[in-house]
Amino acid sequence: MNFIKTVPGSALLSLIFLSGCENCDTTDPMVTAHITLKLVDVKGKNLVNVSKGPYYPDSVRAFVKDNSALSFQIQEGGGLTETQYVCMPPFLESGKTELFLHLNNQDTDTLLISYKSVKQKCGAPYFLYTEFIFNGKSIPKAGILKLVK
Repeated sequence: MNFIKTVPGSALLSLIFLSGCENCDTTDPMVTAHITLKLVDVKGKNLVNVSKGPYYPDSVRAFVKDNSALSFQIQEGGGLTETQYVCMPPFLESGKTELFLHLNNQDTDTLLISYKSVKQKCGAPYFLYTEFIFNGKSIPKAGILKLVK
């Protein structure tokens, strides 16, 4: 007799519990996107070149002041004809990361990356880029960032 009273009660509790949940197993959560960038001149010509420079792919480095974890690497393959870099900056509470691009022993540039944290129902929060400033000038945030020297 107790069993008959328990089953409907358990079913009701399960229904209440499940109806309040998002269907996270069929929805992929958003993730923070990597930044793809390339160095170009005012005409849009890529300045990083294996054979003629003025900057060479393996000499370009990135760092932040406090040496936080930073992912910065050459993007290769996929039919690319120009050198590009892929970057994932450290995300700070201030919502800004100052990235220094060391191009050679005489040239270092600054990329200021602004972002905000976005909470989501399914999955961990992710970061959305809000602004990029290269050497003091705002640059478009759509697609590949073209850092004009």
